[in-house]
Amino acid sequence: MDDQPLPPMQTPGHGSSFWKWLLTTGEGRVFVIALVISLPAYLSYEMHDGSGFYYWLSFPHSLRSLTQDFELWRLVSPAFLHFSLMHLLMNFIAFYWLLLNWPAQWSLPRLIISLVCIAVVSNISQYFWAGSAFGGLSGVVFGLAGIYIGGVATFRLRPVKVAIPVLSFQMIAMLLLMLVLGFGGVVKGLADMAHLAGLLSGIIAGALLVLLSPIQQPAGRSF
Repeated sequence: MDDQPLPPMQTPGHGSSFWKWLLTTGEGRVFVIALVISLPAYLSYEMHDGSGFYYWLSFPHSLRSLTQDFELWRLVSPAFLHFSLMHLLMNFIAFYWLLLNWPAQWSLPRLIISLVCIAVVSNISQYFWAGSAFGGLSGVVFGLAGIYIGGVATFRLRPVKVAIPVLSFQMIAMLLLMLVLGFGGVVKGLADMAHLAGLLSGIIAGALLVLLSPIQQPAGRSF
């Protein structure tokens, strides 16, 4: 097989390239939808002290209400909740950068399914770890990074026709540092289990995506 080098992570564009990505790509639309939900949720948190729209997106105090009250969206919706403007900005900057690198060979439905599954796993994990008072897109961000980590690791064993971006050592080190600082109690208020569960579920999702992708053709064929 003609193994092709995996590409490094793209850097965010500027000006017209950003707007073109935002308005003409599926990944850009995912970003816009997430932002359109998150902004009013943050405003609801600031203006109504956790009631209103914010309340309807928060994780329930009991898992029983998810099925009894048919509120299954709450398995995903805490990802759209943020408790400060800095919290929201940092998550969406990382989310944008990671979405920008989504491989073209993996379809938009696969991206959406992966993000929803990661959100569910990270939210449920955080609920069992520390209760229902949590929110933020960081579990999904960790999961999206995990997809690339798991995808690249599986690619080494099964080269496929997908240009999976390689996270830098610094990026991986930063993810691990956040986990260590959070679980070690150095930094308080982080959704530590959501981060860990998001990362691990993302690694599994990345491996599955590679296993479901067509393998590279013999030498002479490219993708």
